[in-house]
Amino acid sequence: MHCAIWYWIGLATILGRVTSTATTTTNVATLTESDSTTTSIDSSNGNIDGSDVATEVLTVRHILHFSDVHLNISESFNESDSAKISVVYGEDAPTSLLISALTYAKKVSPDPDFFLYTGDHAVHGELSDEYLAEAVEENVEIMAKYYSVTDNDTMTLDITAIIGNADTSPDYTMNVTNPETEENPAIALISESWNDTMSKSNLGWFNRRGYLAYALDENLIVITLNTLPYSPNHLPDTSNMSDPFEQFAWLNASLSELRNTGKLAYIVGHIPTIFVSYR
Repeated sequence: MHCAIWYWIGLATILGRVTSTATTTTNVATLTESDSTTTSIDSSNGNIDGSDVATEVLTVRHILHFSDVHLNISESFNESDSAKISVVYGEDAPTSLLISALTYAKKVSPDPDFFLYTGDHAVHGELSDEYLAEAVEENVEIMAKYYSVTDNDTMTLDITAIIGNADTSPDYTMNVTNPETEENPAIALISESWNDTMSKSNLGWFNRRGYLAYALDENLIVITLNTLPYSPNHLPDTSNMSDPFEQFAWLNASLSELRNTGKLAYIVGHIPTIFVSYR
């Protein structure tokens, strides 16, 4: 079955002190008090009342979530040719459908704190390396026009780099490489799409592993996982590998550090962690 675009607008709720600004790097969104919704909480009865007797502050962050666009672009890589591809129910999305969805989302959520995209940028099917890289890049660039670029072309909001099974060719195929010594070819093929939203160090890390962590603010970290190696459909077979890309070791260490510092994690990936999807 071919998938069309789906999205939702989520709320990430954090109990703790509101910060005036969040620490920012190339790939961390800038947040201020005016960007968030804050409500006082009366700790004596748990009621939200907006009074001055609260001992804690509730901070709400808005997350816009898109996924599985499966962008269908012209094989000529010409924007005008891609724009002519019609929308067909049940088929992969042309650029016009993605633009329509983003236009509506912009009206509903004009200024989210984070843009979460959870993979499957490209159309289904056997794709050339050139087509796959172009489809991912065009998908990211179209989304950035609506949510990440100011008048002076400065990136202002993260768009997450998460790899779906359709972001490799053939589908579900990714050789497991040593993250300490080499870049992964399947990841590096498409990762230039995020050159403008990742720092050089984060891009290097991502190219070797396919997973990353984003600081939404000083209390909440978004962790994006590389879920491909754990799918029963993954090629080559990884069932005898204890920890592909050393991801679980990194995740355990990251979560322990967050727990020890009183911070929260929002963990996302492409393939759902249910029995039929995971080894």
